[in-house]
Amino acid sequence: MRSVTSKCPGLKKPKLIRTRLLRKYLATTSQILDMTSAELKLVADHMGHNINIHTDVYRLQSSLLEKTKVARVLIALENGQMNCFQGRNLESISQ
Repeated sequence: MRSVTSKCPGLKKPKLIRTRLLRKYLATTSQILDMTSAELKLVADHMGHNINIHTDVYRLQSSLLEKTKVARVLIALENGQMNCFQGRNLESISQ
């Protein structure tokens, strides 16, 4: 990874791009996706994690997940699209 990132033009801090940090970023951000158990297991397996480690260690704080879901509603409200989501749950609202 070091040899590849050191050759990439335009990177301001190539030392910060490491597999450990990319794995952590993927594990953390993938939680906002609506994945089935099988899909979550695929991601964990790909990263070399046990599913329990993947969900326990990299679990996002519930406040961050809550903010993400509420932000979807606020964006829909701002865009005048709340009527489009009538009868749907927060998980199904996307912009």
